Amino acid sequence: VMNEAYHYFSKAGLKVGRNIPYAGGYTTRRHGQTSKHHHVLQIEINRSLYMVEGALTLRPEFQSVQDIMSGFILRLAEVSVLLGRRTSVVSNNGQRFGLRSGF
Repeated sequence: VMNEAYHYFSKAGLKVGRNIPYAGGYTTRRHGQTSKHHHVLQIEINRSLYMVEGALTLRPEFQSVQDIMSGFILRLAEVSVLLGRRTSVVSNNGQRFGLRSGF
């Protein structure tokens, strides 16, 4: 999954680092349970890519960042299906999407 994230975001033109500047922490330790196949990937996004921090307003590039992240979620769902872990994904509004290998 880490390799998939690295390649996906690099291909999208973003600067990507592993464990830089942070090497994981509370969130990954708290929610990751690899023995139960609950894997955690923590992604840090530089706010300056999508927000004018001093004004707390969105930059025009916000939509692009949102599209990249949405595409990555779909890619993770595809990988999960290919690994035989899931056959569907539930969106944040509760809508269920069926997936197939080769999606």
